[in-house]
Amino acid sequence: MKKYLFLLTLIYISLAGNANAQVDSKEQPVCNINLAAKYNIEDKTVELRFLPTKKSVLSASLKDGFVIERAVINGKIQHESDIKYRTIGSVKAYSQSEWESAITAARYDDELANRLEMTKDFFYKKSDGQGQKESSINGFADIRKQKNAEDFGFVLLLLSAVQKKKVAEAMGLSFIDHDVQEDVKYVYRVSLKKYEGLYKLIPVPYFITTDANLSAVKRKVDIYEGDQELVFSWKENDMLSGVYVERKNEVTGQYEPMNDLLKLSLTEGSFRNGFKDSLLVNYHKYYYRLYGMDVFGEKILFAEVEAMPRDRTPPHAPLIQSAKHIKKNTVMVTWQPGQPVDSDLKGFKVFRSESPEGGFKLLTQHLLDKNATSYADNNFVQGGKNYYIVQAIDTAGNYNSSLFAYATLVDTIPPEVPEILSAVMDSSGVVTIRIKKNKE
Repeated sequence: MKKYLFLLTLIYISLAGNANAQVDSKEQPVCNINLAAKYNIEDKTVELRFLPTKKSVLSASLKDGFVIERAVINGKIQHESDIKYRTIGSVKAYSQSEWESAITAARYDDELANRLEMTKDFFYKKSDGQGQKESSINGFADIRKQKNAEDFGFVLLLLSAVQKKKVAEAMGLSFIDHDVQEDVKYVYRVSLKKYEGLYKLIPVPYFITTDANLSAVKRKVDIYEGDQELVFSWKENDMLSGVYVERKNEVTGQYEPMNDLLKLSLTEGSFRNGFKDSLLVNYHKYYYRLYGMDVFGEKILFAEVEAMPRDRTPPHAPLIQSAKHIKKNTVMVTWQPGQPVDSDLKGFKVFRSESPEGGFKLLTQHLLDKNATSYADNNFVQGGKNYYIVQAIDTAGNYNSSLFAYATLVDTIPPEVPEILSAVMDSSGVVTIRIKKNKE
C-alpha cells in the first residue's frame, strides 16, 4: 500500500506543475483540480491530464464532466486575475455502455481491459448497493474497513488513469488541444462543468511553452562504485517517477531490462530514488539506461550511465607485537600481518605520534614490502612519548590500521659530571660541599 500512496503523492505534486494555487480557506474545505500538460512535437498538440484531489469530487465529475480553459501568455503575469481565459472544450466520462464497448475493444490487451474494468467497477458498483451498507453489528469497525478499501481503490484508479491514456479518456480526465502554435506560452486550467458539493474547487493553472526544440529529459545521476556492486541515485524533482533499468549485454550489444515493474521510492516525503546492481565483476565497465514514468504513462529515458565496480574491502589489520627500545637511537617496531593474509596485500606503512589520540605522522617514505614484519625508527622522540601504528595497504589502495603500541624508552644516558662550587671546613672538621645543580 505504501508504494501506491507514494506514487499517488508524486502524481499530485507532478500534476500541480508550475502553478501557484491559493488553497487557504477557513470557511470551506478545498479541493484542487490539478493539471499537467505536455507538448507533442510530432502532431503539434498539447495533451492534458487532470485530477481532483478528492474522491467525491472525482465521482461528481462523472455526471457532467469538466470544462477546459486556455489563455495565451504575453509578457509577465503579475496576478492570476490578469489572465484572460477562454473555454476551448469539455470532456465527460464514458456512459456504462461506452465503458462496456471500450472493455470489449480492449479484449486483446489484458492489462488495458483489466484497468478499464477495475475503474468502471469502482465508480459504478454502488448500483448493487456496495459501499452504502452500515453494519449494526460491527459498527465503526465495518465503516473503517469499508473506508480503507475505498481509499485503496481510489489510489489504484488514479494509477490506472495516469498510466493508461485510454483509461484517462474513459474517465474524462484527459484532453488534447489541437489548436496550438509553436513557440507560444499557454496557460490551462480545468474546472467541473457543474458541482454542488462540499468543497471549494480550485482550478490549478498550468503553464507550458510549445517549444519545437524541447530537449530530452536529463537527470544528474550520482554513482557509487562499490565492491562488486554499483549504486545509482537521483532526485525525482520533475514529472517523472519510478525507474526502469536496462543494462547492456556484452555479447549481443543490446540493452536488456533488469526490472519488469516500475521501481518506486518507498520513502515518504523524499523525492530521491535509486537502484543497486550487485554480484558484478570488479574493474569491469558496465553500461545502463534509466527510464522513468511520466504522468501520461509514458516511459522516458532520463539518463545513460557507465560505471565500474571497484575493490572496496580493506585488508585485515596488522597486529603490532612490540615497539622496543633496543639501542640508544633505535626503537624497533615489529608486527605480523592480519590473518588470514590477504591475497591483494601490497605493503605496510608505519606512523608515530606523541599522543594515542591522533597526530600520527608517516615515518616510511616508501611503502614497505608486503613481507616486511619490522621497522627501525632511528628518529624517535628522545625523552618523550612514542606511540606507533602500522597500516596495511592493498593493491586497490584500501587500508586498515593496527591498534597503537607504546614504546618504553630505556634510560642509557649518564648525568653530566657534577661541578663543585665550594668546599669549606669548619672548626670542628666538618666539610660542607656546594654543588651546581645539573640541568638534567
